[in-house]
Amino acid sequence: MSEIILSPDKIWTPRLVVENPIEKISVIADEIKPPIRIQHDGLVVWYIPSVLKVYCETRILSFPFDSQTCVIKIYAWGYTDKEIYMFPRQDYSSSESESVLNLYSPNGEWIYEGSSIQAENVPSGRNMIQRVRTSLRFRRKWVFLSLTLIVPAVLCSLLMSAVFVLPFECGEKMSYSLTVLLTFIVLLTLVADSLPPISTEISVLQIYLTGVMCMGTVATLLTAGTVTMYSRPEDDPVPRWVISTCDKVFRPFACKTKASSSSSSDPRNKPTSSNSEITRNSNGQFDARNTNNTYSNLHNSVDCGRHSPSDGSATSIGSSGRGASRQYINNADRRDRKYNDLSEDAVHFTETGVTSGHLGERPGREGGGVMTTTTWKDVAHLVDAVCLRVISLTILVGTCSLVLFYTISY
Repeated sequence: MSEIILSPDKIWTPRLVVENPIEKISVIADEIKPPIRIQHDGLVVWYIPSVLKVYCETRILSFPFDSQTCVIKIYAWGYTDKEIYMFPRQDYSSSESESVLNLYSPNGEWIYEGSSIQAENVPSGRNMIQRVRTSLRFRRKWVFLSLTLIVPAVLCSLLMSAVFVLPFECGEKMSYSLTVLLTFIVLLTLVADSLPPISTEISVLQIYLTGVMCMGTVATLLTAGTVTMYSRPEDDPVPRWVISTCDKVFRPFACKTKASSSSSSDPRNKPTSSNSEITRNSNGQFDARNTNNTYSNLHNSVDCGRHSPSDGSATSIGSSGRGASRQYINNADRRDRKYNDLSEDAVHFTETGVTSGHLGERPGREGGGVMTTTTWKDVAHLVDAVCLRVISLTILVGTCSLVLFYTISY
């Protein structure tokens, strides 16, 4: 006879208790009492089936690429280390290890990576007790959660900055911004439902979604502001400090060197003549107009003295007319050069955006520089361009940081 089988009531058995249960503390094998096998060499084998619900510390920093370690602590209730010495068995054969793994049922959410077991002494008042600590390691299957949460979050974050690309005339900027913002709120709700409600550790994905949602809120507020500025009347004056801020701060950052007005109204796109005269239009602006025809008629009228009749009186009149014509031509040339200088000043005034003033003033003196932002529409376009760059850069840096963190931690 190699072994005998006895009931647990016929032999002494230790009262083993789980130290970290979720529900009440109970003795293992208190409900189900399997038989005990006693071998011929005195070894007692007792396999206890039990369903244990234990508390495990959850680490969700790298969710959904996280791995969890669940610890089960078992000790003999009411016995010290001098009365019961507990030591785990480490010399499992390969067949025994495979038989233990066969008891594990594959899970659709977790991958079993291995386990470890060790005995340790724990102080209990004046005495020491023996405790067995078993650690089970699991890794989360990340494919489903990545396709459900991370990919939509990254794509929606890229769509967040696209609101500043839409033109103001389309009328869908506010609705687009609110739609993307609500999408992020739904994604954040899905992530919160997939995580345990703990505050000891926060997931990086939660931080990312919260940050992008804050950027979406800021983008929505800025969109409302730019739409309001774009809708203001054209004759509504822009404060001087707004013009100075746009030209000195926003315009260099937005890489725009001229205002967003139409090219047809820009004097630099119109051909200018070297011979011009200065006139003031109804708006008080100086215009340069061509005077070539006036001076050509003047030269023709003066040269008429050279083609006079051949009689003596006509000859004397013609000779005296030549001297007068030379003096008249010289005076006309001097006036021509004067008008050319004045026309160049007028064109310079028009190109620099000065719409009123005197010819003796230097352009841009009032604002401390050349002011090209003149209407609220220009301000709205500049703010849109700056917001596009700032928010796109912030979201891009945050997304790259998230991908880098997951790459390093996995």
